[in-house]
Amino acid sequence: MKKHFNLSRYKELLQLEESGKDSLFDKTFVELLSYKANIADQISYNRKGNYFSLIDKYLSRVIAPHEFRSKFLEMENQDSRTASIILQDFGELEVFTLADDLEEFSDLLSQISTLCFGYYEVWDGTMKRMSESEFYNLVNNCYLQF
Repeated sequence: MKKHFNLSRYKELLQLEESGKDSLFDKTFVELLSYKANIADQISYNRKGNYFSLIDKYLSRVIAPHEFRSKFLEMENQDSRTASIILQDFGELEVFTLADDLEEFSDLLSQISTLCFGYYEVWDGTMKRMSESEFYNLVNNCYLQF
């Protein structure tokens, strides 16, 4: 079952934002961010098969780790750009639906995205970078838990 995007509430929140009646810590500001995130998450969800295909190729060692990270982050970037366009199109938002299991899929993408960004950083307190095998195992574990 899918749920429809609440366009009227989204418009209210946008008006509050434009009027300056919200702040960084305001409940309405957080709610507005949540609406925007839901659209971005649904755009990614609509390409779920592409994400799974890419992850499967990486885990099957068909593509190299650096290629996986690059393509994965580019897909997320494309989805974000698409979401920005849709958020300005009230006609599209009026018929926009959100999947019931959107949050679970979004969590998976978020975990893998964090791993991709964190790959080049010191991540475990030992002042050494994550190895390719550690990255592989972490991606695999995220995917298996989904």
